[in-house]
Amino acid sequence: MKIEIWSDIACPFCFIGKRHLEKAIEQIDFKEEITIIWKSYILDPTLPDIPVNTIYESLANKKGLSIDQVKQMTAHVESMASEAGLQPNFNTTLPVNTLNAHRLLQLAKLSGLGMQAKEKLFTAYFIDGKNIADKLVLKEIGLGLGLDMKDLEGLWQNESISDLVNTDLYQAQTLGISGVPFFLIDGKYAVSGAQPTEVFINALNSIQQKTKLETEQLNNASCDIDSECD
Repeated sequence: MKIEIWSDIACPFCFIGKRHLEKAIEQIDFKEEITIIWKSYILDPTLPDIPVNTIYESLANKKGLSIDQVKQMTAHVESMASEAGLQPNFNTTLPVNTLNAHRLLQLAKLSGLGMQAKEKLFTAYFIDGKNIADKLVLKEIGLGLGLDMKDLEGLWQNESISDLVNTDLYQAQTLGISGVPFFLIDGKYAVSGAQPTEVFINALNSIQQKTKLETEQLNNASCDIDSECD
């Protein structure tokens, strides 16, 4: 089973959804058969690489809310995250452009480290309060993943990596994805949002059964020598 996930590092629900999915996978019988592929999605490409506002100011300007309203909203998100075992700290979160972080993610995916890279990027952004647009910060994360220094230093001029990011963005547009996280299972079953763990368990089990039934029906389809087909 292949699960493609479009998400942005700056999306708290993507972090929560990641944890819910991981917990669901641990509770199903076919977890070893699952492959997860992280896809790039950028919620706000207009943000700068150097933060000029707090996350509260940035969200207030974007949503037309007061600072107090935004703080109430983020407190609710922090509560949801806590239930998933996460401890984000919006007081230190820096609203910056996530393009560079997605470039690092794509590089890590080439080495089979997409899952690890996504976790480290989420942690850097939501928990450690790091600037994930900063190339030095991203280089440090990449080295921690075991990526090659030469690849990291050339990452920003690597057109192939930029093409991978753009391909994911184009696919999201083609699929009509307007919000993340978005989970596409086996290329045809969609789950949208940071669904509870139980929802993921039910969805994965249901899809597995459908796939199994479709495979059995295909294997049983046959024609005999008299051109009679079942």
